[in-house]
Amino acid sequence: MRGTGVACLGLAALGALALVWPSPRNQFDVPLSGEPMQTGWVSLGSSSDAPDPSPMPSLTLAIDLPDTVLRGREERLGLVIGIASEDALPAVYSLGAEVVTAEAYVTPPGESGQALRDGAAFEWTVVAAHAPQISATLLVRLRRHTPEGTAEAERLILARDVTLPVRTVAGLSAPVARIAAAALGLAGALLGTASVLSRTH
Repeated sequence: MRGTGVACLGLAALGALALVWPSPRNQFDVPLSGEPMQTGWVSLGSSSDAPDPSPMPSLTLAIDLPDTVLRGREERLGLVIGIASEDALPAVYSLGAEVVTAEAYVTPPGESGQALRDGAAFEWTVVAAHAPQISATLLVRLRRHTPEGTAEAERLILARDVTLPVRTVAGLSAPVARIAAAALGLAGALLGTASVLSRTH
């Protein structure tokens, strides 16, 4: 009885460790030259011709994502915008970014937007629903606005496909593994207590 209890506690500890152990991460930069970004704009207004954009600064998109994800656990995806020259930053541009996937739950859903500035950051929480992997696409759009703030043209500056392997805890998703670890821990504690009580009688 005592040995079984110790085994249950050991398995519970291993399961808990697997649940809290962080996923290995991958960080890389995507440099974007300002000159190519001056072309390829799509009009958002009533005119079919997109206005000529102002000269654009070169950008660096710093992407931070896990190498693998644990099924059923929240994992973080991040994007930070770097600008080569703060002096060249126009005040009439904004960014829109989103993670598109049908194989995971993404928060916040849809597109998030903010003004184009050095250090602008986006962050998502992704929960994989299925193993053995999920596929997603990171989309980043650059928009030009009128002085009044109305978006008049946009350009897709990044469409990055990512594939994330999905791991499990002994074949269990994170929520189920938490329940299993708690049950094993409780069983181990009860068996240990029963073993001690049986020796005292």
